[in-house]
Amino acid sequence: MAKTDQDLFSQAVAEVAETGILSFPTRRQLWLALGEWEWRDEDDPENTPRARTEPLRKRAGLACACAKKVLPVWAVYAPEDKAPQKLLKTVQDYLAGKIPAGKLEKAMKDTGGFLERAEEERYSTAPAAAMAVWQAAWAAWLDEPLLAQRYAGADDGDLDYDDWDAAYLASVAWSGRDEESQPGERAVEGMKFWAWYLEQLAPLLGREKYRFPRKAIQQFKEKQIPPRPVPEVVSMESFCDYIGAGEYLYHTWTAGGMDPGGCEIVTRMRGDHAVCPKTKQECRQLEFYYGVSLLEDSLPGGSSLKVAMWVPLFHCDQHPGFSHSPRAEYGNTKADCKRYLEGEGRLEAFLRQIRERAANVFVIGTGYTRLNGVTEHHHGIKVPAGIPGIRWLDRETETLEIDLAKFGPHVYFPDCNWKDLLRLYPEKPVLQEDGSYLITCDRHWVRCFVDGDGELVRVTLTSRFKLEVAWFDPANKNQERFNPGVKLNWIKALKDAFDLSTQEARAWTEDPDQPWRERFQSLGRAEAERLQAVLRSHGIKCRIMPWRVGVPGDTQLK
Repeated sequence: MAKTDQDLFSQAVAEVAETGILSFPTRRQLWLALGEWEWRDEDDPENTPRARTEPLRKRAGLACACAKKVLPVWAVYAPEDKAPQKLLKTVQDYLAGKIPAGKLEKAMKDTGGFLERAEEERYSTAPAAAMAVWQAAWAAWLDEPLLAQRYAGADDGDLDYDDWDAAYLASVAWSGRDEESQPGERAVEGMKFWAWYLEQLAPLLGREKYRFPRKAIQQFKEKQIPPRPVPEVVSMESFCDYIGAGEYLYHTWTAGGMDPGGCEIVTRMRGDHAVCPKTKQECRQLEFYYGVSLLEDSLPGGSSLKVAMWVPLFHCDQHPGFSHSPRAEYGNTKADCKRYLEGEGRLEAFLRQIRERAANVFVIGTGYTRLNGVTEHHHGIKVPAGIPGIRWLDRETETLEIDLAKFGPHVYFPDCNWKDLLRLYPEKPVLQEDGSYLITCDRHWVRCFVDGDGELVRVTLTSRFKLEVAWFDPANKNQERFNPGVKLNWIKALKDAFDLSTQEARAWTEDPDQPWRERFQSLGRAEAERLQAVLRSHGIKCRIMPWRVGVPGDTQLK
């Protein structure tokens, strides 16, 4: 890069860092720095293309990159109109020398009407994405049209909508792709676009590894969207609110020993509705929650600090299969966390909150449980001393009891509470004769007991075992050859296990689908042990899954 080009590029970087915009005069100078422009008389007809010189390919290629970046904006706005995408492909083929000028000319005449739509809807930002493709086509045909002499000395404000270059149109589409964003947010997104633009331009000027300074983006963002004042009162609620984590639900604290432990805070995103991007209508039918990790940091002493948030997804009646979350403000949670804890005594106050307000939390998943952040199959849970309201009710059946009056209210299934479970998944809890509700999970049965107001007061979990049994293939003729008597053993085993006649047991073994294997699922401990003993007595390899508490398990089928 020549010295003057270096100065020009540095000027462009400083301009974007300060204003968030790459002005037209600066863009024009940068285009000229890419190589000679074929000057023509202003009155020359536009039906003759300029030569595909290297400078033209650079400028037009840059315009194509801008159009490509924002085409997804058009795709969301008008998914049925693929004309801009097709035109961009034709432009790229022309620049690569794959097609003659005549094909590009034909494609520019056959736009399918998106130009008219863009003209009529010019005050919506999405059509600017389609117009960026159109201007990229002109850049390939005539080189960058705004390099004509009549535009020398002009500024963006002096240009008409029809004259805007592909880069400027793309910046409009990019910064305004979220129609609900605020002016400050749009300014930041526009600045990020121009930072990206300079990164695309830099290699064309000989700066292969250039990256726009991220610090400049953050500084510009803080000018447009100043950080909120830090709350005076230190609490878990104000901390979660400040870092944009939504509503504080609970946190767990693990400390001591060789493991430094840590704190995990769980929150729920605020918002009782979402907006469908297609219909622009509010969606209020809650479908389910999903968990996202917002923060992973460290506390003094090496303990970890994690923040996880439940995000509600709302169903759109007009678009089955699609769900949408509430609008959220995205920020730098790590930087916000650091800012929140700065200041005399704030860290110490936060640590006191962690230790004094830590809750006991039990999460019931389909195949796992989690006690205070430690994940385990429920039969393997080791209940630490000092946690009230949780105990082994029956070790023989591996039944665990949680008394919410002593344990606390934080029992979840897994990312919703009891009331949400009834509302979101009414088919899962099955009402029993004694008034309790039974939930059948992969590895345990869950009994939920409620009071007169329908509030959850007690939960029990009982191991749900299965027998993993070696495969028997009746269609495999070599099986009997290499394992003599295996079929007869299976007949005897099934006969004894399920009290069948010889004829019935034989029919079971000859069924290629082997539906009888379901009889080895969903077992209590005693039944699992009985079936294992019967099958092993006839030489059938099997094992109980999951491993039983206090009983050494087999690592192999035997």
